[in-house]
Amino acid sequence: RISARQRDGSVIAAAAAAEAAATRARGEFPGCEVVVASGPRLLQETADNLLPSVWWGLAWDFPAIFLLILVFLRSLRLACIAVPMAALPLIAAYGALPLIGWPLDIGVAMIACIALGVIVDDVIYMLHAIRAHGSVAAGAAEAGPVISAAATVLAASFLCCLVGGFAHTRHFGVMLAAAFAVGLAIVTMLIPALAGRRS
Repeated sequence: RISARQRDGSVIAAAAAAEAAATRARGEFPGCEVVVASGPRLLQETADNLLPSVWWGLAWDFPAIFLLILVFLRSLRLACIAVPMAALPLIAAYGALPLIGWPLDIGVAMIACIALGVIVDDVIYMLHAIRAHGSVAAGAAEAGPVISAAATVLAASFLCCLVGGFAHTRHFGVMLAAAFAVGLAIVTMLIPALAGRRS
């Protein structure tokens, strides 16, 4: 049995190092069965298996969101506004990954479902308030402070993950907080601006 310690860091790099060690061990000990017990490798395999499920789920989520908003708000225009506005925070969060040099690991992969649920709730609340009041200003005045307070508390709470010692947890917290912040800006500024425009 050969044991090696790996520091917390890039799971992709650690998983590749574990695979390289296994390849070297097979060369050093021909005829022996080499089994790699590596936490980073397991996490990377889990992330690779999780990502297709996340993308497949999102592919079903957005049409469902469109139909539900169309039914309950009875407005094709508002449904057409809601879906892309709900998607923008996720696009911004995942699009920032190459810029900051973070991998698409298991922590980051899981933010889509959580962020989408919260942001869609905010989008529906804002659109319903605008429709109920018949006025963009009145609807935004009612829904805006509540949405702002909730998003701020959520973002601050998940930023606490920064003090964790596990890279996946830090990535999860930061990216989720970023998605909530972008979502807040979109829901409180962009949606009222679009809803106020006449079709």
